[in-house]
This record gives sequence, C-alpha cells and structure tokens, in this order.
Amino acid sequence: MNRQTLEYFIALSETLNFTEAGKRQFVSQTTISRAIKQLEKEIGFALFERCTTKVQLTPAGSDYLTSVKSILKLYDKAVEDGVRLSYKENNVLKVGFSNDLGFEYVTGVLKRYQQKNQSVEIVLQQSTPAQLLTQINDGTLDIISVFKAELQDEKGINSLNVCQYNVKVGVGPFHRFAGRESIEATELRNEKIIVPKRESFQKHYDYILDCCRQDGFDPIVIEVDSFETQLLLTELGRGISFYPDSDGLTKKYQTITFLKINQTHHQYNIEFAWNQANKNPCLNAFLNTARDKN
Repeated sequence: MNRQTLEYFIALSETLNFTEAGKRQFVSQTTISRAIKQLEKEIGFALFERCTTKVQLTPAGSDYLTSVKSILKLYDKAVEDGVRLSYKENNVLKVGFSNDLGFEYVTGVLKRYQQKNQSVEIVLQQSTPAQLLTQINDGTLDIISVFKAELQDEKGINSLNVCQYNVKVGVGPFHRFAGRESIEATELRNEKIIVPKRESFQKHYDYILDCCRQDGFDPIVIEVDSFETQLLLTELGRGISFYPDSDGLTKKYQTITFLKINQTHHQYNIEFAWNQANKNPCLNAFLNTARDKN
C-alpha cells in the first residue's frame, strides 16, 4: 500500500465511477480497478460493492475512507511542519539572476529585505535563464529574476513583475548613430544585432526576433555566449544591441551610446519567479518586500 493507492481509493469513493476516478488521477480506469483490488486484498475486506450499473462504498469502506482522509491530512501536516522547521533552522534564501538587466531594482529589493530580516542568509547565483528555471523546479533556488518572455509556457511557476523598461539600442563610440539621441526602428534594418545565444536565452531570443519583425525587418543576428560579450562587441562596433532604458546601465557603460527607439514593439519586463510548491517562509517575506515599493 502507498499514498498513490490511497489517492485512487479516495477518488473512486468520491466519484463512484472508475472512469471519472481515472480522469481525476490522470490514469486509466484499469489502473484504478487493479489498485483497488490490490488494496482490498491487503486490508482483508471489501471497500466497494460493484454491479453493472453502479459502484457503492461498503459500510466498512465508508469507515475506512474517513480514517484514510484523516491519516493523510496528519501526514501532510507532519511534512509541512518538518519543512517549515528545516527552513527555520537554515534561514537561507537562495536567489538567482541571469544578468545585469533589471538587477538595480532587484538589488534594491534585496537590500530592503535584508534590513528587515538580518538573520536570513541571502545566497546569490548568476546563471542562464534555462538553468535558473531548472533550479527553482528542483529546489536548488527559491526565487529567480528573469525576463518575462522566459516564463512563457512554464507550468507550476508563479511570477511577480519586478520592473518594466522601454528599450534603447546601444551603439559603440565610432558607430554612425553614436551622435544621435534617438532612432527610428526601421533604421535598424541593415544593422547587425548582437544577442545572447538562443540555447541559453531561447524564449527571450525569440522575443527579440519577433519584435524586430513586428518593427518591419528581419534582423541580421550575431549570437554571443554572454551579456558581457554582447556589451564588449557593441563597444567595439561589431554590431548593435538592445538594452533596457536604465540609468544604472547608462552610468556603468559610459563608452556605449544608448539611443531611444521610436515606434518599436520592444519592451523589457523583468519578473521574479518561483515554484508554487516552494514552502520556504523566507520566500513569502521576500515577496512581501518586493510588492512594497516603498
């Protein structure tokens, strides 16, 4: 007997229909039937009365159902309490981020959270969005900061908007656009656009190309390994890059000219994302800090 078998039993008890119970548990009605027969064999009494038109709980089955629900509820509470105590003992919040984009706001949230929760150890890790998503799913990280586009079609993940930026185009000091303050999106038609490799930033990569096409042109793409390489090649004049309209980024990379793009579909949304099954109490406190803009 295992928990899954008991879940099958509860599903059949509540639906009194093998097909409906199978749908609820995402298995075939044959799987449900076999599991119930094996359970009845193990406990030594019948749980259901079966006939061609319906299924009913036996009196013993009804009593067993009440006991099983109570036991599973106690089990779940024991696990929840254990997880809570474990996190309380460790008192650690593990935060991942993909690059500098939007990190000035993330840093502000981290500072405010640390001031309110000085006993909590904050562990930071930088990685690619794909790796970060794997790590919040396996519990290695509690929360990550990524582009909203990277969360498309992800299941079991909750998110909170961190910040939203208009997009500027970055050009090197000797680029023909360097002396300007703004540019029309269609003027980028023949420019080489430097972006991180699709294998590392797949959904954001696709988002950039889609925005370019909506702006009226198919981009000429140069793929690079990292955000740092993207900045370096932009500075050297190998191509142009898209960046959020961020004061922090402008001050940090003063050799690059950041131009406003007129009539563009590009926009950067940075999100905090976490696994909805994460039970770390430090995470809830962090999210409350993030929601409080003051």
